[in-house]
Amino acid sequence: MGRKITNPVLRMYFVYNVSTNTSTCTILDCPHPVRSGCHAGNLENHVKAFHQNEYKELLKEKSKVSSSCHNEYEPSSSIVKKQKYGPLDKMICVTKTTLTNVKLNKKNIIEACVQLVTTNGRPFTLLNDTGFRMIMDPIMNSIGGALLKKENMNLCILDIVTRWNSTYLMLLRLIELKPFCTDHQLINTDLFLNTRDWDRIDNLVKSLQPAFLCTKLLQKKDLTLGDFYGIWIQTQNKLNLINTSISKSVLHFMKIRQDKLLENDVFIATIYLDPRYLCLLNAATKKKAVSHLLTTWSLKESLSLTAIAIENSNKELVEPAALDDDSNSLEKETSVITDDFEEFIRTTSQPISTANSINLNNSINDIKKKIEDFANTDRVHYKENVVQYWLAKKNEMPQLFELAEIVMAVPATQVSVERSFSGLKFILSDLRSSLSSQMLENILIIRGNSL
Repeated sequence: MGRKITNPVLRMYFVYNVSTNTSTCTILDCPHPVRSGCHAGNLENHVKAFHQNEYKELLKEKSKVSSSCHNEYEPSSSIVKKQKYGPLDKMICVTKTTLTNVKLNKKNIIEACVQLVTTNGRPFTLLNDTGFRMIMDPIMNSIGGALLKKENMNLCILDIVTRWNSTYLMLLRLIELKPFCTDHQLINTDLFLNTRDWDRIDNLVKSLQPAFLCTKLLQKKDLTLGDFYGIWIQTQNKLNLINTSISKSVLHFMKIRQDKLLENDVFIATIYLDPRYLCLLNAATKKKAVSHLLTTWSLKESLSLTAIAIENSNKELVEPAALDDDSNSLEKETSVITDDFEEFIRTTSQPISTANSINLNNSINDIKKKIEDFANTDRVHYKENVVQYWLAKKNEMPQLFELAEIVMAVPATQVSVERSFSGLKFILSDLRSSLSSQMLENILIIRGNSL
């Protein structure tokens, strides 16, 4: 038996030719009257595109045909026995394709449960019967997310072991969904939590919140070791104010880690040059920081003198070579450029002059006094930017500014390191493989300082 054609577009506006398998539009002034085949959808699209008024008439006719076909298949009301219409009929409508359209809300569930207990005489324990749960559980599982969306609420967050803060975010979202859980706990027993459980979850969220905020702050760019230490101290202070078992445990391990951090010379040297947190260092730690800063300054001055000596040595080697003939000059210049090890031995074997040694000692004594005097600097508010502070002090304290540039350039977190290294992929590519090592290093320095 063939499918019955209910679309009247063919008989209203087209004439079909079986031999040529074409349909000709009968509407006057049609720009493209001949259409291939007689498919109702294609013919309707043609009318919609080129004949707007006729298309409106077609829609009206289709509506009449659809309603007449529907009444044709409806059974007579005199034959069908009238059925009782209850609350469950409002909730569930099973179609001929076995798909379930669920209309569920709190009012309908309460009315249905009341009718089961009163009118039908069923005990309230019916909600826990296995047969009833086999019907309701799939429905509840399928509409859980739909109910949340309908009430404009966020979906649940699952805990992922490999991700930071996923446990905190999961519990925080559960607290946000507490009204939803309490409203639907009679329908779905999995949503039931007593008052004590909710209080425990709330305390757990409060205890984990400082650590969550700490990890977010540590992900910002241009983070110095001083900024890291400030965030660390703030987190400890927040945990101390919460005063729960979880917060005390986290605080205990943070203090153990802090003792290890304060044993690092680079770390305490950076804190020493940070006027925001210099006051938190004790006398022994300050003395250790001063010693490391002096060592750093000595190394910096030595490298500067070595660079000057190398430059002077290169000039002395190049000038005599210019007096020789072309062949000897070329040979000597090649040896100067290519034999790096000979150049290293020659420059390092020359002792630094007495005048340079005296100047270096005087420089160390002078910088030592300035570093020790910096301990008496007034404290700066913790919200101030230490980088901007030292830029303002560049002309007033040039030596300390140079030291601050060195120690504060140390990456504070793994995120800082990864951000610097990830910049390489934006610079060195297949199309830029001819970049020299010096040029690549210069670009990385510029990009690293701009992050």
